[in-house]
Amino acid sequence: MPGRDATAQPDRIDDTAPPVPSDEVRQYFLDNPGDDTDGVSDMVVLRAQTREVGMRVRGELEPIGATSDVVVRGVKVRTYQPLSIRRPDTCFLWIHGGGWMHGDLDVYEEVSRAFANELGCQVVAIDYGLAPEYPFPFALDQVWAVLQWAVAGFSQVVLAGDSSGANIAAAASIKARDAGVPVAVQLLIYPVLESSDKTDFKRRFRTRYSPFVGQANFGESTHERIKWIWDVYVPEGTMRESALATPMRVDTLRGVAPAVIVTAEHDILRGEDEAYAERLRADGVSVELLNFPGQIHGFLQMRGVLSDASAALSSAVAAVSSYLTPEPARNAPAHPAQTKES
Repeated sequence: MPGRDATAQPDRIDDTAPPVPSDEVRQYFLDNPGDDTDGVSDMVVLRAQTREVGMRVRGELEPIGATSDVVVRGVKVRTYQPLSIRRPDTCFLWIHGGGWMHGDLDVYEEVSRAFANELGCQVVAIDYGLAPEYPFPFALDQVWAVLQWAVAGFSQVVLAGDSSGANIAAAASIKARDAGVPVAVQLLIYPVLESSDKTDFKRRFRTRYSPFVGQANFGESTHERIKWIWDVYVPEGTMRESALATPMRVDTLRGVAPAVIVTAEHDILRGEDEAYAERLRADGVSVELLNFPGQIHGFLQMRGVLSDASAALSSAVAAVSSYLTPEPARNAPAHPAQTKES
């Protein structure tokens, strides 16, 4: 299936040439040298700093039909009703990123609203427990509980997330396949899929991206950060062999939900994301891979400073929509399960 936006490139990006960021990415790094949190390990400081950056770059909030903070099967979620409900029987489950240890619903507020309005369906953003207080598999178990609620009340469910949230979405899709739980499509935005830091792509990234946009140790610090993040999320190393922690370790992907994968050119995770897309195709699963040249990890949530963020979201919506049954537009009320715990 071809890429759906002029800025998206469905084929592999040339990794032999020197890395060149987009003009907006370059300008962002030049204007915000203090936004790099790779050296921060104190959890209180890290969460405060990443929240401050996230709130600053998320962009102006677009209008929404309705939003509500509720509890679903013991899990806190925030629901979003679009301005125009075109798919009243579709639920889009959103799992935010942040290395499993930071990030929150406020930081992703604009992303959630945009998905709701562009897809014309209810978005349910999951406020899952963060590591190290809640290590693997706590967050996955919470997402699984919300997924079971969603499939009981909606005819179509989308599992979506970015970065570590996309890891949980991929793992939940595998678990759903094994349990016979229907998922219409999984949207994985620069997902974390391989726990090993010794892949060829990650090793090349460590060298090739030092320096990068004025940051002398970008490659090294990013590589070390990935290792630390996994140590925090899954401190017991043997547990990383589970496909529910490391989706790349699954025996086969045959039978999982169709996938849309969004990647950024200058992302240490791009190698495993492209490899996962290849595995999906080899196992007979429909997959669309959308690479965004010039972009960095986390760019989708930077809608206030990077124009590719909006382009990527629209491309992802178009791809996801191709797997959904269209429904007639109507001013439908909120789904009954939205306003109460079930």
